[in-house]
Amino acid sequence: MKTTAITVIIAVLIIWGLFFLMIVRAKLENRKNVHERIKNSWGNQNPRLFSADQMNLIRQYSDSLPGPGVDDITANDLDLTSVYGRICAAFSSAGEEVLYAWLRHPLTEEDQIRERSGLIRHFEEDEEARGKILAILSELSYVRGNSFYGYIRTLDHAEPIGTARFIAASFATLAALVMLFFFPLPAVIALTVLLFFDYQLHIGMKEKTSASLKGFHTILRLMDAAEKIAALPDPALSSVKKDLTEILGRFRVVRRGAFMLMSAGAVGTGLGDAVLEYICLFFHPDLILYDRMLSLMKMHGEDSVRLLELTGSLDAAVSAASYRAGVQVFTEPCFVKSGDLFLHAEGLVHPLIQNPVPNSIQADRAVLFTGSNASGKSTFLKASALAALMGQSICTVLAESYRAPLFRVMTSMSLTDDVSGGDSYFMAEIKSLRRIFDEADEEGPPVFALIDEVLRGTNTTERIAASSQILKKMAQMPGLLVFAATHDLELTFLLEGICENMHFEEHVEGDDVRFDYLLREGRANTRNAILLLKLVGYDDNLTENASQMASRFEKEGSWTLV
Repeated sequence: MKTTAITVIIAVLIIWGLFFLMIVRAKLENRKNVHERIKNSWGNQNPRLFSADQMNLIRQYSDSLPGPGVDDITANDLDLTSVYGRICAAFSSAGEEVLYAWLRHPLTEEDQIRERSGLIRHFEEDEEARGKILAILSELSYVRGNSFYGYIRTLDHAEPIGTARFIAASFATLAALVMLFFFPLPAVIALTVLLFFDYQLHIGMKEKTSASLKGFHTILRLMDAAEKIAALPDPALSSVKKDLTEILGRFRVVRRGAFMLMSAGAVGTGLGDAVLEYICLFFHPDLILYDRMLSLMKMHGEDSVRLLELTGSLDAAVSAASYRAGVQVFTEPCFVKSGDLFLHAEGLVHPLIQNPVPNSIQADRAVLFTGSNASGKSTFLKASALAALMGQSICTVLAESYRAPLFRVMTSMSLTDDVSGGDSYFMAEIKSLRRIFDEADEEGPPVFALIDEVLRGTNTTERIAASSQILKKMAQMPGLLVFAATHDLELTFLLEGICENMHFEEHVEGDDVRFDYLLREGRANTRNAILLLKLVGYDDNLTENASQMASRFEKEGSWTLV
């Protein structure tokens, strides 16, 4: 009997020794892979692609923040998801969530911008510092099916499960293991029955508590990362480390006995996590600790969110620094607190355009942009809006220089009919414009409004009459700077003296139209719509008649059908 028991024990020790060696090997391999990933990701401009479902999860933290931030109309107009995909190089879900929140909630205080800009610059310049941070953050990993913020908030409504049955089951299994030394055969039979029972008990309860256990695990991962970050000898992170240390002090009680909750059923996927998962499966330490941990976690809900913010902000800052390393030109914005409304930029480009044409602007009042279709008006409006947003979020503008006040950015560009809400395109337009007026009447930084084709959804007469009054009102509001693109040259005359006129133009070369995408002063004096009809194969007689009608209207001010 004794020989059998000793043989079983030796076999168990050998198995656990092999597990230990495999864990050590896996950790060394993972460390090597992380190092390679850090090296290869720096300055990498391959955009990350996020599905609509992924973005809905990533934005949960952003949506929880106070203040309106960048509204959905503006975010859609600017294709902010694609811009985010270009910038994001985060090594953790926490970093993904915080970076997106930065873009949707631009800073409006100069001291906050200086602090964030200094952090980004630190990671941009100090390779060793960012390597250490990313090595820590890589252990946070990514989560799928929810977000870090979502898992944290699942605990708000979780209910206790009672622990007596799990304690009893655990003791019974331990007793059966002890029996191996004295009654090996009966013990093996008992263990077989108990392990089957443990498995069924654990799996059944795990399904009910899965989301909450993942919430525990998420918070514990954040705490573990925070502890390692707080221990780094990096003076540039002193403010972050101080905040992390204070939170960890309040979490001290939570961390006691929490090790066994770090199982693969939550976020981890390593071999060590797998071993812990098997321990939990048959001895239930996670479920035994569940009620106590739930009570403690609920007491520290806001601290948990703050941990997400602090750790994620470091990941987001490294993403911004990496983005800087991968672009051809960028500048740190200069924000001026003078009370004047202006935007001065040299060599400004759009972040989503391959081989973009840089443009400069010195706008000290409202601007009307005119030009032919596809000449660059909309792209420049979006580039201007994104310059303000990126300058106030990742402290990085794709330009040679940028000077402006701190803005609240709003757009009205790519609207559609609201079929479910019963709104026509025109109704959607006027509601979109109304929200800009309402925002400009609220206290806060001035509004920077970008509008593409004012009131395009109605007839020419009413469009010109109404849009001229809307733009006049916007141009005269003390808290609003407006850039508007239009095809209606009449507006450039009606609003002369109120709005600055700038334009883009095209060059006709034989049967082709070429654009240089360069911004010029003054109103546009060319058109290409009729020429484009000809180029795509419309009848020559049709296009010539259309051209005659347009020329006659410009001279006589009335239409005559040819």
